[in-house]
Amino acid sequence: MVDLNLILFGSCLAVYELRREKGLSQKELGALIGVSNKAVSKWEIGASAPKTETIIKLAAVLGVTAEELLCGKQQEFENLNTLEALSNKTANMYLQEKLREYEKDNADKACKKAKTYLICVFSLFIAVTIIIFILFPLAASVDGSVEIKDIFSSMAMGYMIASVYTGITLFVDIIKKVPDWLIALLCVLFPIAFLAIEVTGLVMCIPQIVKSVQILIKSRKEKDKNG
Repeated sequence: MVDLNLILFGSCLAVYELRREKGLSQKELGALIGVSNKAVSKWEIGASAPKTETIIKLAAVLGVTAEELLCGKQQEFENLNTLEALSNKTANMYLQEKLREYEKDNADKACKKAKTYLICVFSLFIAVTIIIFILFPLAASVDGSVEIKDIFSSMAMGYMIASVYTGITLFVDIIKKVPDWLIALLCVLFPIAFLAIEVTGLVMCIPQIVKSVQILIKSRKEKDKNG
């Protein structure tokens, strides 16, 4: 995490020179503002920066304003006339940083949810496809009238829709500018359309299966009767 105080304090008047002008040692200056001489030494070499409340005390002891202590030149604070304004600017920088982190976390979570949802949809797609491939040979082995053209057309359409849905969900982090409601709508409509088409293919297969089973039962009865 970047130390904002250190960034703001980096261009200040040399504390060393101001302290020498007052004829104070590091220990004496530290005692006046309630810090150690080591802390004063770090400020003078730019290794660390005092806190906001300490800057006010330090400025008072050294006989300068907080603005002059921070930037060294009064004109550099044309838009920040008081230390309160500076604190507000620092707070805004911090809030903006937190907001960016929050947005990134939300985008990552949305992407993970989309990928999880995608896995579930494709698992169902595979299950339906397996069922169709199991039922079709059973029907075809008994009744050659089974039409696979329409069944596979439905499966191909379902696969196409699932593929488009894959592109949307896997790259959801790339299309962040798309409104949330539109992505939510797509995430609902694509699986529904995909499942509807796949179920249609399965339903088309079922009558043939039923017919084939009836023929199989009839054939066995005739075989038993003749036997």
